[in-house]
Amino acid sequence: VPPTRAAFSVGEKEEFVMARVGGRPVRMMLPRRVEVTDLRWDDKPGASVEFSRPGQQDVAPQRVDLGQSVEIGLKRFTFVGIQEDPDALRAVIASSKPNTIPVVTRKGDTFKVALDGDEYRMLEM
Repeated sequence: VPPTRAAFSVGEKEEFVMARVGGRPVRMMLPRRVEVTDLRWDDKPGASVEFSRPGQQDVAPQRVDLGQSVEIGLKRFTFVGIQEDPDALRAVIASSKPNTIPVVTRKGDTFKVALDGDEYRMLEM
């Protein structure tokens, strides 16, 4: 299998990535479950990543800095950067009026901050 680039979202456990072999997509199982638990965007970008086996609990996250590699089995994971995904961005909307609740929404979604209130659409973030 050739080197494969994959994006991992914060908080989602991944068990496989899609690789291209001979121009065709192939589902490649990972040697461990991978979960990015936190990102650091400061002067030294990095991620906290858990590599766990099925059923394994309380796995300590590993700190992986930009350009650093982690080898698990015969696979090497190299952290190459952080990229925002506009489809994954969420906004928290709150009103100062009584009998309203904060709402988490994303671009294109409709929402209400009160049960009997007006409906709004998130246009831009």
